[in-house]
Amino acid sequence: MYCFKILIFSVIMFAANCTHAQDNPWEISFGSTQMFSGWYSKEVSHLPTSSMTAVLSYEILESITVWGVFNLPLVPNQKLTSEGLVVQNQTPPALMLGGSFQPILIEVKKDRDLGIDIGASIGKEIALSGRFFPVGAARLKLIIDDSTTVYAGVTTSPYNADGDLLWGLIYGVGTKF
Repeated sequence: MYCFKILIFSVIMFAANCTHAQDNPWEISFGSTQMFSGWYSKEVSHLPTSSMTAVLSYEILESITVWGVFNLPLVPNQKLTSEGLVVQNQTPPALMLGGSFQPILIEVKKDRDLGIDIGASIGKEIALSGRFFPVGAARLKLIIDDSTTVYAGVTTSPYNADGDLLWGLIYGVGTKF
């Protein structure tokens, strides 16, 4: 936990000392994630797990952003066994720190830009014996008037109670300031 706190502090200090190219370098967004686990299994049917996602990001360079994420699962992980029983286990909330690179940003109209972000982070479950885990993500985003971001994308991580690899759909809306 001590290393995680040092990592958070280092990212904040790095972001504060960098110059940025945008008038609105900060963004806060709220969204949802639909996580899927084991969809390839024939013996067990996994049901998607919904979660609320809050992201605070800072654009340190024109195409590089650092961010923190809070993820709150809204329902337990559920699987339907071949016997018809529903098995549930709870995944704890998590905090994640990472960064992203924007390889593409295209001006669609005068006040509309379309871009792609590709990112990675390290997360930690908020629990007494919480695990650390890696996260990868990519999103397609529409930026309106350099103040509103609407996005949808995919993510993957072993963030669940069993440590299985998950795939997820992410979507949300953010505001830049």
